[in-house]
Amino acid sequence: MAIVRFKLKDIINEVNLEEDRLINVLSDLGMPAEVIEDEVEIEITPDRPDMLTFFGIVRAINQYINSKEYTYSLEDRGLMLSEEEVKQRPYIAMAAVIGVKNRTNLIEYLIQTQEKMHETFGRKRRRIAIGIHDFDYVEPPFTYKEVEDETFIPLDWNKKANIGEILAKHEKGIKFKHLVKKPYPMLYDARGVISFPPIINSERTKLRDTTKNFLIDVTGTHKETVKMALNILVTELADRGGKIISVRGKETYPDLKEKEMELEVGNINKLLGTSLAKEKMVELLKRMGYKYKKKLLIPPYRADILDFTDIAEDVAIAIGYNNIGFEEIKFNTIGKRREFEVKRVFTDMGFIEVTTFFLDNKEKTREVLGNYKGVELINSLNEELNGVRTSLLVPLLRVEAQNKMKELPHKVFEVGHVFSEEEKVQLGFAICDKEVIIEQGISVVKRFADEMGLSIKESKVKWDEEKAFVWHWKFEGDLKGIVGIVHPQVLEMFNINNVLLIGLMEGDILRQRV
Repeated sequence: MAIVRFKLKDIINEVNLEEDRLINVLSDLGMPAEVIEDEVEIEITPDRPDMLTFFGIVRAINQYINSKEYTYSLEDRGLMLSEEEVKQRPYIAMAAVIGVKNRTNLIEYLIQTQEKMHETFGRKRRRIAIGIHDFDYVEPPFTYKEVEDETFIPLDWNKKANIGEILAKHEKGIKFKHLVKKPYPMLYDARGVISFPPIINSERTKLRDTTKNFLIDVTGTHKETVKMALNILVTELADRGGKIISVRGKETYPDLKEKEMELEVGNINKLLGTSLAKEKMVELLKRMGYKYKKKLLIPPYRADILDFTDIAEDVAIAIGYNNIGFEEIKFNTIGKRREFEVKRVFTDMGFIEVTTFFLDNKEKTREVLGNYKGVELINSLNEELNGVRTSLLVPLLRVEAQNKMKELPHKVFEVGHVFSEEEKVQLGFAICDKEVIIEQGISVVKRFADEMGLSIKESKVKWDEEKAFVWHWKFEGDLKGIVGIVHPQVLEMFNINNVLLIGLMEGDILRQRV
């Protein structure tokens, strides 16, 4: 999940909506948002990198409200790229966008998009890296190749440096040097270096407040991701009034051809439980940016459309999930009645049960706890889920972050397996409100112990999660665990604005009766 921030007045000026209506529309589109002072803060899901741009948001709103149609065209002005074999980052796509007219916080928003795409879609620059240059300060043709060494003035420096110095002393070199090795990838124009991907651009081609003509390069290890990142950026600038200019290398980019897909009306209706006619479905999909000409045309900036289920999701958004309706499922089952259910105690205390993924993000866990003792996935399909969860702490933080717009107070719990050096069953609960005190969590633990007939006592036993709390209480006995008020720095990581208490407990009773 990424957070983007734009000036409230900037979005309102583009979409002509009142503040309350704007927030509701963003929520309907699956992007929870809130206004903080003069900014709109919007949560973007990993499958929609096109929404990381200012005009990606504006475009989606205008399509949803007015079915506004957006089209994109290319000009060929003979820009050429010579590509040699670059083993570390074998794929490159380039384009220019000139004459950008809408300059509403242009450079600020463009840099924010670049950073957010690097962190999410680009997997911290490992999969893709983006260079954005002032086109007026470059001289075609371009060359992409490997070098043993090179000297140039890197961005934000005032003197020349070789690659070794950049990797050892430049802020970006120190941070990302683990992504490169000899021979190094380097991008040139006729005058010299313009980019050392994925590390740093040249100071010569830096963006200026007056920049209206842009050159964009995207390099990386995954061809389709490189291609899509370029499409997202050039369509953002085209929506601001710019003209897109292609660059010809081994292939010509950007490729803005709309992907064709069959509209599987029957399968979509079956999946959603609807009975929409084809014409109505086409009308709804126009509100999500699609066109229809015998086949469904997928916008060139959409990275998330793989099959009819993705189309069905957009149909559901266009209808409104609350308008689809529901049908009660009727079935008979025979089961053994348990003596007492662990979960029943928490529901009786007003908690709502949640179920989170057994996998979690190992980097986020390290950030919160200072370590990660779980099992790491080497080739995870989703960068957000790249390790086995070691505790319910981070999953509960995510639950609160995703539901922070809901009316307070929030009281949730989960019982599930975790793995930290050994597999365990853990019960975690969270209370979020404008004010929460540690005694509320202690009383929850004591009531649970009383209901289950268990003994507990205060303890000084070490818990890895202690670092995450600004104040905590630990216990042991038939149950052992910790209750704490989450540290403000941890809340800031997850963009949580209220006080949050989390409790974690373990014991044989959980394994036996869950």
